[in-house]
Amino acid sequence: MLAKHCPICDRLISHSDVICPDCRNSFEKELFDNFMTRCNNCGYPLVADLYECPHCREFHNFYVYSLSPYSSYFSRRILEFYKFNGKKSLSKFIAQCFDKHINDTDAVVTWVPCSPESLKKRGWDQMKEIALKMKNKAVCLLLNSGISVQQKTLTKEQRMTVSQNKYLLSENNAAMLSKITPIILIDDVMTTGNTLYACYLLLKNYGFTDVRCMTLLCEL
Repeated sequence: MLAKHCPICDRLISHSDVICPDCRNSFEKELFDNFMTRCNNCGYPLVADLYECPHCREFHNFYVYSLSPYSSYFSRRILEFYKFNGKKSLSKFIAQCFDKHINDTDAVVTWVPCSPESLKKRGWDQMKEIALKMKNKAVCLLLNSGISVQQKTLTKEQRMTVSQNKYLLSENNAAMLSKITPIILIDDVMTTGNTLYACYLLLKNYGFTDVRCMTLLCEL
């Protein structure tokens, strides 16, 4: 049997592991739950419960559970190795991290799809790979229209409009599910929240009553 190496540090690992124990420990030390509390309403990380939740102020009934801060060194490194260095095996590790926070076995996992340009360049959709390795059933409910607009000079409202036009609902796949089916929408990073919120609204406006989101990283 061929030796197996950690995709992050290249140390030898057992065939049952995805990454080595040291890399796993480094990742787990950066998790939000080690040093921050969360908003009871939306799951957003907070320094303390005394503060008004900025996420609730910005969005309405939009639950997002993010694992680590975007500024974290190791968590971001894992994502970069996965997306840009071709370490596709890390999809299993990220899937396992998401699975730890999902208790509803009836929930269906879906994902924010990458752009056609990224799919052509990389050859695979990074979030689809993760979704398919999670314990819950995965269904493609969203499509990327391929619309690409430079957003640097746009207002907040214009950026939201662009995000809403970028994604489409896969109505055939959605019709196969009951509207009371819990939906878990996953993405790699949440920065402004516009992309994830646009996808969330597509699912909610279709009629799904319970939609929750998860991301690996979140920019506070």
